Amino acid sequence: MANRSAHPKKSNQHRFVRTLCLVCAVAVPCALFGCGQHVFEEPIAEDSTGVESAAVSEDLSVSEDSTSEQGTPWNTGSKPEEKTASTAGSGKKTVKSTKKPAGNAALAKKWKADFKRLAESSGMDVSVSAVDLKSGAAATYHSDRKMLSASMIKLLIAETFLRQVSEGKHSLDDVYVLRYDDMVGGTGSLQGLGAGAEVTKREILRKMIAESDNVAANVLIDLCGMDRVNREAARLRLKNTALGRYMMDLDAVEQGRDNYTCADDLAKLLKMVYDGTFVNQKMSRIMLRCLEAQADDQCISVGLPEGTVFAHKTGALGTVRHDGGIVEGDKPFVIVVLCGGEGFSPNGAQEIMRQIGAVAYQDIQTT
Repeated sequence: MANRSAHPKKSNQHRFVRTLCLVCAVAVPCALFGCGQHVFEEPIAEDSTGVESAAVSEDLSVSEDSTSEQGTPWNTGSKPEEKTASTAGSGKKTVKSTKKPAGNAALAKKWKADFKRLAESSGMDVSVSAVDLKSGAAATYHSDRKMLSASMIKLLIAETFLRQVSEGKHSLDDVYVLRYDDMVGGTGSLQGLGAGAEVTKREILRKMIAESDNVAANVLIDLCGMDRVNREAARLRLKNTALGRYMMDLDAVEQGRDNYTCADDLAKLLKMVYDGTFVNQKMSRIMLRCLEAQADDQCISVGLPEGTVFAHKTGALGTVRHDGGIVEGDKPFVIVVLCGGEGFSPNGAQEIMRQIGAVAYQDIQTT
């Protein structure tokens, strides 16, 4: 006490520094991590209108999607948490750095067992990646297996385009005039408008996701540049996702160029939408609205309770059928299921995705 009394200015400085440290310990994590806020919390006015419905029967005889190296599951590790504790006998408070528990271990275990059981019973190659968006619990089954992406590659195209919008290279309200060279077959309604039709880039984006429109995808590839799309995949550390050709480009397929992805990469992109890091919060909300307007509800959606909002993207070719998205609600989660391989059949793929969707939902509600 005598020592502190002899230096009142120094003692005050120490108290000020300790106070400042405690304030920073609370303020900095909130600034860095947004205090747990996610994209569902803010509606976005400009996306209040719906997306036109279209026939979703993709041409299953052709593909829509260049090779990359074998990847590993994306990291769902917890972030450090700041915790205040009392020092024994001193009356002072110090700040300790600890880690959160690794999510809901029981859910992860149940998911993993159920996914394995269902996938192995399917008679085809099935990849699954799921993550509980509240606890961070995750489970996978062959989720790093590289597969033809079909229309799932459009998630990466959308992220690249929206990043360029955020950079000021495009405006969603710009009008694009469709060209004769843009016209391709397969899914989507833009081909029906014909060359010379005017459509905003916002609607092109919506149609690419909600209708899986192939004309829209090719227009956005041209606007972004195929190299930029692949650089974005590398920047995001998507190990097995790459764009090798335009939609409906059969010549490229014959030359051995195609589009690829894996369940882990797609789950990472979808989790970014929920977290508000699909470029940023605004672009994440725009993407969420597009995913919510998905017209193809024949796969995972069938296994979910009636009324459940599933913001998702699908993809189909003659040899693969995929679905993946965000199940919204009180216990939101990401679920991605990719199906292909020698025993593949479209109907079998739809049924196994229905079963996996149903068990994933039931497990998260009861575990």
